[in-house]
Amino acid sequence: MLKFSSFIIFFFISFSIKTNAQLVVFQGKVVDKTSNLPISKVLVSFHGKKLYTNDDGKFRLLIAKGENEINFKHISYNSFTLSIFINNNINKDIYLSPKETLLEQVEIKKRITKTDGRLNNFELITNEDLAKKPGFLANPDLLNEIRTLPGVTNGGEGNSGLYIRGGSPGQNLVLFNHSTIYNPSHLLGFFSVFNSTAVRDAKVFKSGIPSQYTGRLSSVIDVSSDASLVDSLQGEASLSILSADANIALPITSNWTVRTSIRKTFMNQSIWPIVNKLSKDRSSINHLEYDFYDLNFSSSLVLSTKDKIFATAYAGGDKFGFELERFGVGNTIDWKNRAASIDWQHQIVKNATVNTTLSYAGYTFNFGLAQEGTAGKINSAIADYDLKSSLKLSLKKHFIKTGFSYVRHRFVPNTADVTVGNVNLDLGGANIYKANESAIFINDAINLGANLSLNVGLRATYYQQSKLSNVDRAEQKDSEYDKLFLEPNLNLAYQIAKSTTLKFSFSKNTQTLHLIPVAASNFPVDFWIPSTQEMPPEKGIQLSLGMFKNWDNGFEAYVDVYYKKMNNIIEFNGGVTNLLDNLTIEDHVFSGSGKIYGAEFFAKKSIGKFDAAVGYTISKNRRIFSEINGGRPFPFKYDRTHDGNVSANYQLNKRWKLSAYFTYATGNAYTVPISRYIISGSIINEYGEFNASRMPVYHRLDLAGHFQIKKTRRFSSELSLAIYNVYSRKNPIFDYFQFNGDFKTSVSVQKKSIALLPILPAISYKISFRK
Repeated sequence: MLKFSSFIIFFFISFSIKTNAQLVVFQGKVVDKTSNLPISKVLVSFHGKKLYTNDDGKFRLLIAKGENEINFKHISYNSFTLSIFINNNINKDIYLSPKETLLEQVEIKKRITKTDGRLNNFELITNEDLAKKPGFLANPDLLNEIRTLPGVTNGGEGNSGLYIRGGSPGQNLVLFNHSTIYNPSHLLGFFSVFNSTAVRDAKVFKSGIPSQYTGRLSSVIDVSSDASLVDSLQGEASLSILSADANIALPITSNWTVRTSIRKTFMNQSIWPIVNKLSKDRSSINHLEYDFYDLNFSSSLVLSTKDKIFATAYAGGDKFGFELERFGVGNTIDWKNRAASIDWQHQIVKNATVNTTLSYAGYTFNFGLAQEGTAGKINSAIADYDLKSSLKLSLKKHFIKTGFSYVRHRFVPNTADVTVGNVNLDLGGANIYKANESAIFINDAINLGANLSLNVGLRATYYQQSKLSNVDRAEQKDSEYDKLFLEPNLNLAYQIAKSTTLKFSFSKNTQTLHLIPVAASNFPVDFWIPSTQEMPPEKGIQLSLGMFKNWDNGFEAYVDVYYKKMNNIIEFNGGVTNLLDNLTIEDHVFSGSGKIYGAEFFAKKSIGKFDAAVGYTISKNRRIFSEINGGRPFPFKYDRTHDGNVSANYQLNKRWKLSAYFTYATGNAYTVPISRYIISGSIINEYGEFNASRMPVYHRLDLAGHFQIKKTRRFSSELSLAIYNVYSRKNPIFDYFQFNGDFKTSVSVQKKSIALLPILPAISYKISFRK
């Protein structure tokens, strides 16, 4: 670590930094997205300078190297702000959407993702990308789009987690306008908390995570809302059998725009009665109830040419319940996310900008279980207060981002309440944990020549934790733990040919927060706890090497191989019911290590009205715990040897657009009994190798059609038809074993599977308008 840190410091000292910015040429053509015709008289503005496109829609800018924001405005088209990092001369076509379509994004022909020659090591997903997939029952969703990326998988039907390059859901940092979202999912993973109308774009980092982000071992998903200004009232709304949502953008002044969006489901009155009727065969969940809501608010204010303020707030909640009649079991779960942030962007000089953000994140989770007169509840909560500030500096051969952050955490992992009959059990007071994270960071993107670019970064974090026991309403300090961590990262890009780039990344990450894994549950069980002396931070190293290529005919592809090693990862010793006695969690976990390696393959092609993408991942994910499986390596529960998907879109005519999505994956690993004994009238199971068996292969086909009913300058409407799980594949969420017969004669054992959703058709209606 010391050698690597010295190497990075040497890099920063040895490269001379000049303050005069070198100019490069950024040119292209602005085109109507629907007709492909050039647009003249488009106002192009940057750094206080303005020019218009000519009669052929062309523009040519002399612009400083580094990160730039370029604005495109026209009275008949939606305004657009392009944020782009430029190292060399670049030619790029910009596609604007006519205002009557009210799309808030533009399409750039060349994907600004890992396939270009720059040091971007993230996948970019825009609002427009979301509309291209069938979605769950005709509802587009960000997390479902992320799951189509190579190296990303979910845990199967009914599992809301994202497993990225072999990591667990708790190892993903999910941000929404700078605030942490601890559970980004609704409806067991079918919906995310990100209402698609409130999302501008999302950056997904799977490797080489930049130093400005708080430590996580697997990934960062950075989601942003639209912060642009509008010049008139705009909005859209949709209605389906599942939900209704609405989004409004209102200009207060020419420099101030506010937006609000709301989404509310009514599935308890529509879809669940149908599913419950189809579940009377007792091989599925017999009764389901579920609904959720989302509320977003944002305010964009331009104070001057050098100052912008963007404020956002989010509130969302879920309430879920199910019954298994065979076992007389009832389960209720509800969870809530709260987030708010205010961001101030100030341009000091032409090539230097400061961003300062104050944010709040809150999450509560309540789990209830009832069986035969006994009812238990577990409540959990976490709250964060976060301040960070960063300086972006664009120089001749360097693009530097440096700054600091401070986070104050408060955790109440598991507060239990148990009632037996009419008696409420006294389980003691709640355990409260507090933690502080103070960090400084620096990243430097260095241009080493025409074909070689380097990005090096370092984050230093000082972590403090204390535990408080709530005894007779008086908080008493129980223990304290503090540590200093260094997290280096490196990204290297070498352009082999004009459209072929070789990219290498290395990162060493530390994670100070733990999500307690309850292996027996496939439903959300979110119990967060900070690192302690008994449960030290998780640590990981990742290496990746990939080749990325673009062709002039619109075809792009990449192959990326990776290796990841993790230490101090945890497993909870018991099931969710073991959390019902307000136990000290750190005394009931196993600590171990993990190794993951794999290869990702991706290809995409656009041919006229048709475009398609194929993603495939082959990987191996092994864990080692001295207390599990005799200390021998075993597969992670969500190890997927094979994971692939295919998506396709076809513009049939001006009104009809068709889409399809197919996914296929190896089943989850689990442990099965290999023999059984009857002792004193009870059946005793003897289990085989840990996680040595597999659930059935997961696969599913979704289809959708979108029909444009009406389209005018001020109003448009669209009808969507979708079919989820077209051939009604019964993808089980878990297996159980049913015993039949008499202990005195013979007993037969049958394996049964619990499936969640059969084939489900849906219809939705969407309108867009402007004043």
